[in-house]
Amino acid sequence: MNYVILRGPPISPGKATGRVRMVDNPSKLGQVKQGEVLVFPWTPEYRTNQLLDAMTRASAIVTDRGGRTSHVAIISRELDKPCVIAQNATKVLKDGQEITVDGSKGSVYSQGEQE
Repeated sequence: MNYVILRGPPISPGKATGRVRMVDNPSKLGQVKQGEVLVFPWTPEYRTNQLLDAMTRASAIVTDRGGRTSHVAIISRELDKPCVIAQNATKVLKDGQEITVDGSKGSVYSQGEQE
């Protein structure tokens, strides 16, 4: 059964489905491929040109921390990419897992399904 696996504040509207690309440190941002969902533990160390490049390639963004005025939130909206900030996202989501990010509702769904 498909269901909501994470919830958080809606940060950047829209919906996108893709495979999770877990990035556990800024040096791995270059590994994000076109259409993947970028998942990472937002910290200031990620604020690099490589982050912008990775976000541009990603279909959506999910982070553990941040807010509506955080760097990630602002860039997500500028790029028109769905974004959700959900506590423990990097612990709940697995690399390669297919998910749907609904930035309008602040929900992340398993197997690309909505409620």
